[in-house]
Amino acid sequence: MIDLKNIVFEDDPLAVGKWEFWDKLDSVEQFNELSPSTNKCGYDFKTVYFLPNGQGYWIFEAWTKGKLYIHYGGDDPILCFPYQIKQTPSGTFMLVFVDNEDGKFIYALKKISDKHFSIKDVKKVEDVNLPFVSDSHIIGLWKSVAYVEKIDDFENDSYD
Repeated sequence: MIDLKNIVFEDDPLAVGKWEFWDKLDSVEQFNELSPSTNKCGYDFKTVYFLPNGQGYWIFEAWTKGKLYIHYGGDDPILCFPYQIKQTPSGTFMLVFVDNEDGKFIYALKKISDKHFSIKDVKKVEDVNLPFVSDSHIIGLWKSVAYVEKIDDFENDSYD
């Protein structure tokens, strides 16, 4: 198991900044700086920030030169994914080598900003300082009957 306290940080100035999903590859040879083969990354996030000094945020726990550490939460282990940076005429790209339960593949990310973002720049904050509004239609005992991806998928007459 990886212990983040034992990681010695080595700076990688080219890594610091904002990266956007570019492509998902089976091999390095598939990489095309001009045209991605797919626009599906398989996750809800499309952007990754490499904060200065290896600082982590959200599931991206930390990084050091050549390695990105990710933790999906709970009892899941912290995973280490090697990366390499490619500078091309059309931009700077990062290849992140993934080997996990989903298989072996490479995420190609394209750098879209060299800015040194802080945790305050990237964290999502919701305004929860809102007045309470009572709704008599939701007060009571509820029973879960189904999970649907879209409200149109719910068929009310099939549940009692």
